[in-house]
Amino acid sequence: MRTESGFASVVGGVILAVGLCGTQSSPAAERKPARSAATGDKGFGIVTAKTDKDITIKAEGEDEAKRYLLAPQGAAPKADLQAALKIVFPTNLVMFQSQGDRNPVLTGIQAIHSKTRFGMSTGTVVAVDADPKWPTFDVKPSGRGPTERYVAVWNPATKSVDQRLSQIIAGLKVGDKLKVAWFYDERKRATQIQITAKANVDRSLQFIYRPGMTADVLYDHYMDFGDDPFIRSDDPACVFSAWTYAQERCPAICQAASAGGAAGSCSP
Repeated sequence: MRTESGFASVVGGVILAVGLCGTQSSPAAERKPARSAATGDKGFGIVTAKTDKDITIKAEGEDEAKRYLLAPQGAAPKADLQAALKIVFPTNLVMFQSQGDRNPVLTGIQAIHSKTRFGMSTGTVVAVDADPKWPTFDVKPSGRGPTERYVAVWNPATKSVDQRLSQIIAGLKVGDKLKVAWFYDERKRATQIQITAKANVDRSLQFIYRPGMTADVLYDHYMDFGDDPFIRSDDPACVFSAWTYAQERCPAICQAASAGGAAGSCSP
């Protein structure tokens, strides 16, 4: 399967598509939120929707988002909660706390705002929503920290999200290793996405490997069934062959497995 590795960027309000050679987030706990029937949920999460009556949050480590009321039925949200919610937007990373189990009520929330306007993050894709009007992707950072959500940058010329980035997001797969450049206003907006070609070849080889395979057999299976990422660039020095890289990696993957380690434990 042939896939492209590259990124789109925004320069002076003009959308540019470029190729790349080669391949921080807030420190926080990486576990699921604490939970009990009496106290509800407490932890980090991503806001997926918000109205004047409720908010939906995908808690760290959970597969599905959960709806929380802003106040018990028939009551109004507390003033301090209303104030905190004014600077909370869908896609934001938040710390939150709720009470109750069947109809949980949000009791506290704090948006984790970036301290810098621009940044670069690396990590693994854990979720993708390819909605062409609002494409987003969730990335678990390579270092410590909770999962964060990125939305494609807005193109004022077309009054829509950048179509080049939207196409790249639609092609992302859970497990992809990537580097994302972003800027922050009320949410993190991706301006560049670089899919790490070598990491994707490694992942493909690790998926194909079976106990007892030799390097030659693994490579033959990769040639038949493996991903074949490529890099498109105007730079003549920017050269990458997935087949050549895979051939170099096969002995190391097989050696690591025969030594008792996991097939994916070795790295270039």
